[in-house]
Amino acid sequence: MNASLRPALLLVIATAALLASASTTHAQDAPAGNGSTSSAQPLSARPTVEDRLGDKDARFFAHATGTWLIRNDFYDSPGYGLDAGYYFNERWGAELRVLRLHSTLSRAGKTVLQQSGLAPDLRAPDVWLSAGVRTSVGYAKILLWDRFVTRFDPQLVAHAGVLFAEERIAPSVGLGPGVLVHLKWDLQVKFDLLLTANFERRQRGITPAFGVLPTLSFGWSPPRGGQR
Repeated sequence: MNASLRPALLLVIATAALLASASTTHAQDAPAGNGSTSSAQPLSARPTVEDRLGDKDARFFAHATGTWLIRNDFYDSPGYGLDAGYYFNERWGAELRVLRLHSTLSRAGKTVLQQSGLAPDLRAPDVWLSAGVRTSVGYAKILLWDRFVTRFDPQLVAHAGVLFAEERIAPSVGLGPGVLVHLKWDLQVKFDLLLTANFERRQRGITPAFGVLPTLSFGWSPPRGGQR
């Protein structure tokens, strides 16, 4: 045999031996049964670490929310509001959000007004109404300070709606990550960090104002009918 072919032949033989050994081991490890494979777990089954502390499937929720709209303008805009929605399953949910913002001129805005007499072209945000979807990309738990076990869903959130800013109405969108923390008695804590864009008609036309909208929410998800 050609000497240059011997390494390739040895590699093929070794690979075949390994595959045969793996197949034999898998067959020996399979659970004993009546010879039918119907009792085997389907390959498409969702991996489960543990039973969920709080399930979301087919359940409503309501959360009281605190927020602070941070934009590239001259306003401080803290606020509060309410989220209410429904989870169609463990992954997908929809919600409505209303935020009441108490906007005042920031220190920089007051300085500009005092020195130049000019007020910001952007109007002070008052109320944000939006509808959105959220999807849970997983379910996890962590141990904090060797004492507290916290279970949570990392989520992605998208919202669209309108921002009322004095006499103006600005179409608005928000997109970003979120975390839903499950507590006892179906209580929940939720934190979102959305990147936002508000499209407001100004003196030079429709101009986007970009910002960040962090929200911290606390609420409850009532049990499904018949559950306790």
